[in-house]
Amino acid sequence: MMFTIDLLKGAGLPKKSRPIVVAIAMVPLLIPLMGTVVLAACWQHNRTLMQTQQKIIDDNQVKINASADDLTYYTQANSRIFALRQQLEDVDLGLQYRIQISDILKALTESLPDNLVLTRLDLNRTDQQKKETDQATGNVKQTLVIQRKLRLEVGGVFQDQIDASAEEYIQKLRSNESLSDTIETIQIVARNNGHLDGQNCAFYEIECLLKEQN
Repeated sequence: MMFTIDLLKGAGLPKKSRPIVVAIAMVPLLIPLMGTVVLAACWQHNRTLMQTQQKIIDDNQVKINASADDLTYYTQANSRIFALRQQLEDVDLGLQYRIQISDILKALTESLPDNLVLTRLDLNRTDQQKKETDQATGNVKQTLVIQRKLRLEVGGVFQDQIDASAEEYIQKLRSNESLSDTIETIQIVARNNGHLDGQNCAFYEIECLLKEQN
């Protein structure tokens, strides 16, 4: 058995430590320490992330520089394709308002009587905006309408049968199947006397109203 003799009456003995008191005393020290550790970890994470992102940016820049010429060529080619496409659309739109005149001319010459000659031919075009009502919706819209008039003059040496030949020519044109799809009306609008190659002649101005295009 051991005895402890305290000659200083307790003044020289250390106080017994208590864990709870020690833990509480350490809290103010641990908070800044933990904050520093967390901050350091976040900084390291952000630094690593920034390095990774920078590497990706550098790699992409290298690829962009390597493909700069190809990109320029592609951009120019794409612009050219777009311009050509617009031109083709304009041409296609314009062709919608064109007519085949060669078949008309063929019919006009083949039906001409032997005693008449074609002396003049004019084709006039008029563009008009007409209002049309949509049957489904009832909305009124503007529509482009193309109106054409074909004027021709035929003449022949004046004789008793010349008027009958001109009327025969009109009837042949009206009954011509190749003209029925494009021409609405055909009629003589004027008759004049004149001279052709030093001979007295009769001239007939014929108007052909073509069907509207829209």
